[in-house]
Amino acid sequence: MQVRHRVSGAVLLDWPGDSLRGAELAGAVLTYADFAGLDLSGADLRRADLCSAGLQGATLAGALLVGADLSGSDLSGADCRGARATDARLLGVQLTGAQLQRAELSRTQWKLAYVKEQGADFSNATLCRASLRHANLQGCRFEGADCTEAALSHTGFEGASFRGACLASAVLVQARLAGADLRQADLTWTILHDSGLSGAALAGAIVGRTVLAAIPTIGEATGLDELSVVAPCSIDLPTLQLLAAAVPPEVLEALGLQPVALHTLRPARTAASA
Repeated sequence: MQVRHRVSGAVLLDWPGDSLRGAELAGAVLTYADFAGLDLSGADLRRADLCSAGLQGATLAGALLVGADLSGSDLSGADCRGARATDARLLGVQLTGAQLQRAELSRTQWKLAYVKEQGADFSNATLCRASLRHANLQGCRFEGADCTEAALSHTGFEGASFRGACLASAVLVQARLAGADLRQADLTWTILHDSGLSGAALAGAIVGRTVLAAIPTIGEATGLDELSVVAPCSIDLPTLQLLAAAVPPEVLEALGLQPVALHTLRPARTAASA
């Protein structure tokens, strides 16, 4: 079978057989290759150059993509379940409807990645130390995903689900989380700064040593009175005043607020409630 350049039509790969399933393509240069709808499951694409490749609807389940460069590629509707892509570059990729469940994506780079009508599914994927900054991932599913130490700043996660995900030590500066589901998510040591939480669901979220700063919409989140507080947190005064108007005193004390300080916040709570 032949794989052609998606623009010029030139032959980039002449492969014996009628399938690329399990193909040995480590280090191959396949820029702009048209793989749309093809079966690449289990293929060895380590360190391959797949920049601007057309992978719409392709099957990459269980493929080896360690160190590969897929920047600018179209993964719309692609099946990447269980793929191993540690250290891969996926800058500016299109992810509408992509399936990435259980994929190994540690230290991957996703700057400017985006979805359109349908979010991608990262459920139970491993995204440790991954960089998803400046991306648009509205409505994506990260349920049960391991996002430990991930860089998630300046990204649109509106309506995304992080239910049961691990965001320990993740950094979310100016992240857009309106309507996101963070129930039972692990937010210990997480930095949430100047991020939008309007309508976000936080019931059962685990907080401890968490930084909460410059979050004017925190009072618009739901489930704040059901936070699971495992250690004191670092909270700036404006955010703390908004929290004081939304959660009972025992939650504030668990967050590290001393009784004397709590007393000084009570007027702010009364005013905010009026």
